[in-house]
Amino acid sequence: MLKQTLARLSPEDGPNLVRSVRLLLTIGAARVTLFLAFLLLLRRMGPAQFGIFFVGYNTLAFVPLIVDLGIGQTFVRHISFYRNTRPAFSAYLHWLFFVLKLASVGGLLLVALFALPVIAKFLNMQNQQWLLMAAIMGSGAVVLSDYANCVFQSQCLFKRYELYLFLRNTLFLTAVVLLVVLNRTLLTPTALILALVAINLTLAGSAYPYVSRRWQQRTGEFANFRSSLFRYSKWLTVAAICFALYRRMDVYLLSHFRTVHEVGIYSVAVVLVEPVAMISPALVTVFLPGISNEPTPHKLRSYARLVGMICSLVFIGICLYLGVLRLVFPLLGAENREAFPVVAVLLVGTVFLIGYNMLSLIFLASDRPELFGQIAFVMAAFSLIANWFAVPAYGVLGAAGVYGACQALGILLAAFSIRRLLREGKPVLHLESEPFVPTESILT
Repeated sequence: MLKQTLARLSPEDGPNLVRSVRLLLTIGAARVTLFLAFLLLLRRMGPAQFGIFFVGYNTLAFVPLIVDLGIGQTFVRHISFYRNTRPAFSAYLHWLFFVLKLASVGGLLLVALFALPVIAKFLNMQNQQWLLMAAIMGSGAVVLSDYANCVFQSQCLFKRYELYLFLRNTLFLTAVVLLVVLNRTLLTPTALILALVAINLTLAGSAYPYVSRRWQQRTGEFANFRSSLFRYSKWLTVAAICFALYRRMDVYLLSHFRTVHEVGIYSVAVVLVEPVAMISPALVTVFLPGISNEPTPHKLRSYARLVGMICSLVFIGICLYLGVLRLVFPLLGAENREAFPVVAVLLVGTVFLIGYNMLSLIFLASDRPELFGQIAFVMAAFSLIANWFAVPAYGVLGAAGVYGACQALGILLAAFSIRRLLREGKPVLHLESEPFVPTESILT
């Protein structure tokens, strides 16, 4: 079966798989350094303090997803398309991308000042307002850092992309080691969040000389891109907000309904699952420019078969990974052992996550961003409602179970929608007929 699936792949899929594997190895190395940092923190801080830190760490990922408003994915798609055909207009899109990102950071800082008391009360963390302020307002640094990564992705500069990811986690591990060795009194959740903010600001600043050269000799006006931006960002904003809700809200609901200890246990499980979850961005990062450049029905069918093959291989891999974790779990300490069942449930859900994330690119490449947003909305609504009842009743296992069920629901909805799209047999994405004004493009 594997040989038959490989034989059906398009010629571009082979090189893309090679790039994905290379990116996956780099991300794996980066996750090892991050895991070592987390392991050191667990041994020094304990589950409760680590749980408080992880709420801030989760916020640094949650807030940028909301603030992005679909802008990042929109511009990666369009810059990739125009990079070779209309380089001057692509340069203009680089400049516009940068301006919109700066505006989103300014809006974030303004809103954070008013929202902080409400957020602290909901999370039962009134005594941790400094941490929450550092995490929410510091998310602006992550927004700028992610912007630089989007530029690297749109230019297919995957080696730069890989180096950026590796440096981010390696510098954090270095900061943790320095705090432990030089001044253990500074090893607090707030200090760690500030270290992450400083690292993201440094990386974003180091990338500025390169990204600023991308918009030199630009030609274009906002009116040339306004219709496409509003159309796609509308649905991608819905999708981005919904993605943030069904991927990150479980930690916040655990903090609201349960205890800091359970937040810590769930955080330990999430940390151990993340190395597998990183397979998804490695694949999506590489395949997005390729399928967006030539989204023919034949290529999309080939891509859908590839998704099934990858998920099968990942499922086999997580079985082996669980066996290894079972052997090494005692090294994490007796107080963290109750996280192992949660890890098992989350790993199954992660296979579904990889499958859904890859399938969702088909909606963007086939000029149907509304399907992308609608499915994300259904998943977010299901996740919030299910977690609202499952977390108070079943705690960490309830949150982990809802996570997997939400991704499985997404796969079912995506598979049904993709089958219907391919049956229609309509041509997809004819931007060549209107070279200056993109009609309806997509992003991931």
